[in-house]
Amino acid sequence: MYQRQSRTQKLVGVSVLAAASLIISFFSFPIIPAAPFLKMDFGDIPILLGMFAYGPGWGIIIAFLRSFMHYLFTAGEGGIPIGDFAAFIASVALTLPIFFILKNWGSKKLTQISAGLSGAVSLTIVLSALNYFVLIPVYQAVMNFDVGPMRDYLVGAVIPFNMAKGLIVALVFFAVWKVMKPWIERQYSSRNAG
Repeated sequence: MYQRQSRTQKLVGVSVLAAASLIISFFSFPIIPAAPFLKMDFGDIPILLGMFAYGPGWGIIIAFLRSFMHYLFTAGEGGIPIGDFAAFIASVALTLPIFFILKNWGSKKLTQISAGLSGAVSLTIVLSALNYFVLIPVYQAVMNFDVGPMRDYLVGAVIPFNMAKGLIVALVFFAVWKVMKPWIERQYSSRNAG
């Protein structure tokens, strides 16, 4: 009985966090004037909360559900979920390093700084490679989208955007984490007991 109730509570929690991530992701805004189509949002914060409350696998599921639901609502780019695929990969690249560093080395200020930097660097490396090898070629083929010289686009837009996004999301997450810590610890205790 307890295990079933705990599993139901977990599924409800995961669903709520995925919905919160989706809603938050619609409130996006540009931060790099040279590339206004690269937009910042805080949809990764519920994903991180889910990782700490339910485990990293559930956090990845929350990221997938958020991206999948976003595709259902927006129909992607020309019917293809290019941006939603990129958002899912970006969320995983940013959140996993933050989760594992904090989980293994505690939550002191220096650890938080290391986690935030690691998440931002991971996000930047993964999205730079993804843009170079997958996203821009697909955007060019499907939507005739031209970013100019690839090197200039990566150095002038993709790299600064993802570093800034990673660091800002991490900073906001640490502020939210302080407030949400009692709830996270309750979920974590319930998960281990079940």
